[in-house]
Order: sequence, then C-alpha cells, then structure tokens
Amino acid sequence: MENRSETYFEKLSFIGASVHDMLSEKNGSAKGFEKIATYIKTKEQAQKLLDIGCGTGRLLKELQKQLPVKAFFGIDISRSMIHKARKRLNKSVTLSVQSIEQTQFSDNEFDLIIGTSGLYCWNRPVKGLNEIYRILQPGKTAYLYETIQEYDPEIVNINLQNNLVDAGLFRWFLSPLYLKKQLKQSYKKDEYIQLIEQSDFKSNYSIENEVLGSLPIYIRIELTKK
Repeated sequence: MENRSETYFEKLSFIGASVHDMLSEKNGSAKGFEKIATYIKTKEQAQKLLDIGCGTGRLLKELQKQLPVKAFFGIDISRSMIHKARKRLNKSVTLSVQSIEQTQFSDNEFDLIIGTSGLYCWNRPVKGLNEIYRILQPGKTAYLYETIQEYDPEIVNINLQNNLVDAGLFRWFLSPLYLKKQLKQSYKKDEYIQLIEQSDFKSNYSIENEVLGSLPIYIRIELTKK
C-alpha cells in the first residue's frame, strides 16, 4: 500500500491538531458524532470501548454522554491529537499514542470498537483490520464509519455550505479543502470490500450507506468476530 495520510497525521503539529479540532467543532461534525453514538446505543451493551483514531476526543465525549460503558479507551497515531483529547476528556478515559497496526492491548480485550474516517489513511489496512479482530472479543462487533469516493458533488457542496453557515470565514474556507482532500484519498465501496475480504473479518461483515452531518459520503462497516 502506498504511503497514505497516516504519515501526515503521525507528524501533525499542535497547530495542525488545533485546526483539525476547529473544523469538527460545530454543525455537521457534531451532529454526525451524535448520530453515531445514538446508533451504537441502540445496538450494543458494552463494558470496555475503544475508539481507534480518536483524534481530539469529540466522538469519545459524545459516546460518554450516551453510552453506559464502564471503561473508555482511545488511541491515535498523532501525539498532538492525543494531547488535545486529554484536555477535552476527563481522566476516566484512557488515551494513548498507538498505531492500529500493532497495539499494546491483549487478545479479546474490547467488547466494542469504533472508528471514524481512519481506514482510508492506514498504510497497511489489512494489518489494521486484523489487529482489530485480535483485540475484539468473540461475538462482538467493530463499527467503522468511512468516507467513499462515490457521491454527488452538487449535493455534498450544498449541504456542506449549509453546515458552515455562521461558522466563520476561516472554517468556511478550510473545511471544503480538507474534505476534498479526504474524499480524494478515500476508497470506493468495492475497494473497502476487497480489503475486508483479505482480512480475518472476511466472512462476517456488512456495509451500509450512511449520511452524517447531512453529508451522503459515508458508509458504516460492521465487522463481527465469530
């Protein structure tokens, strides 16, 4: 696999992390995190949750609000992102700088794993998927929300601009640029399927189209360990 944006995030500065945090501050992103947490709440009863690629902790904060989970964990390859997440979240959340390709967790450690917009930027996605399989408990499911290349540009542009009303000039200018870059690097749905079919989840997964923050650019991948 070619060198993807994983390397960019690994070297991300504190200023860069602050920009990413600011871009996910309001409207679309916040509603997307809320929708994810609400969906997971209807599907799972978990004791130990891991957010992979947790970024600055915004999804984890929403998950804490909605889910009666006893222990929350978050990992990210970016030291700067984890630094900001520690400031946002209370000390009950265990955060660490780790790559999903090889974590420090034990086999079968988590009964719920969640990830958002991460798989597309992993250098070795199949290895990352297999690591998720290793640390997930048998019979449990990991939920990955990923952007795809198949979308209607006109609808996405209109809805994104609606999300950015009153967001400020800086965010209004940068958000479309960051999103365009991410969508360009994202896989097509069939390519995600090909990656999963090469992993330990090959016979136990489902993929559904998803709309987050009014943007129809996502899929929800459910990976179950048998």
